Amino acid sequence: MLIGTMAVNALERIPADNPHTLAILITGYVFQGIGFGVATCFIIVSQYRDIRYGFHRGASAASGFLACGPFGYTALVLLRLGDYGRQV
Repeated sequence: MLIGTMAVNALERIPADNPHTLAILITGYVFQGIGFGVATCFIIVSQYRDIRYGFHRGASAASGFLACGPFGYTALVLLRLGDYGRQV
């Protein structure tokens, strides 16, 4: 998932007419998609653990929100890559 963010940061500094811009954009999409698959596996495991052992109690209750972070992060990166995709 970090490659998508790096692609967004690189696209901010590279002009749209550079021949490497399209390769950076596609690489960002591909690796962000792989990260989204890993995040989906993480949330499936988290939901399975909730079903099997019950919801978190006490101090570990905050760990239930860890499964939400990667999806928001992925959405932000995909939106920003889409903005740069229109320019390319």
